[in-house]
Amino acid sequence: MKALALILISSILLSACQAAEKIGIEAPSAEQMRLSCADDSDCVCGGIDKATGKCFVGNRAYYVTNVDKEKDCPVFCTGIAANLETRCVEGMCKIAQKAKTIPPPGGCSQDTDCVIGGCSNQLCLPKSAGNIMSTCEWKEEYGCYQLTTCGCSAAKCAWKQNDAFDKCLGA
Repeated sequence: MKALALILISSILLSACQAAEKIGIEAPSAEQMRLSCADDSDCVCGGIDKATGKCFVGNRAYYVTNVDKEKDCPVFCTGIAANLETRCVEGMCKIAQKAKTIPPPGGCSQDTDCVIGGCSNQLCLPKSAGNIMSTCEWKEEYGCYQLTTCGCSAAKCAWKQNDAFDKCLGA
C-alpha cells in the first residue's frame, strides 16, 4: 500500500514538474517540496527524515512516505520549555516561537492581567495602566470589594460578580 501511495505521489509530482517545464516555470526543488505549505495545517514535526537522517519538520504529504515515524527527536519540535510550535511561515514549514497572548491595549486576556489599585483599593485595573492614584476618600461600598476579586471579563478588568458582593452593594 505504501509503495502504491509513493508511486502515486511521485507520478503526480513528476507530471506537475513536466507541466511546469512546458510553460517555462522552474520546477520546485526537493527541498522546496519537503518544506512547502499554504497554512499551518500543511506542516508537521517529528520523526527522522529518511533522506537526510535529521529530525524532520516540513510538509505533511512528504512526511507520510519519507519520514521514519518510529524514531523521534526529544524536544526538537516543542523546545525544552515547550515554547516552540510548527508553523507555515512565508510558504515554508518552520519551527517558531509560540505566539504570546498579548492583552489588548487597556484591556486583559486573563485574570492575572488585572490588579487592584487606588488609594482605597477600590479600582480594578489592567496591569498595563501602571500605578493609578485616586482621591483618598472612603465610601461604604469600598468595603464590598473585599467580598469579590478583580479579574478579566470580556477583555476588561472588572470586579467579579457574586451574591455576597451584589447584596453588599445593594445595602
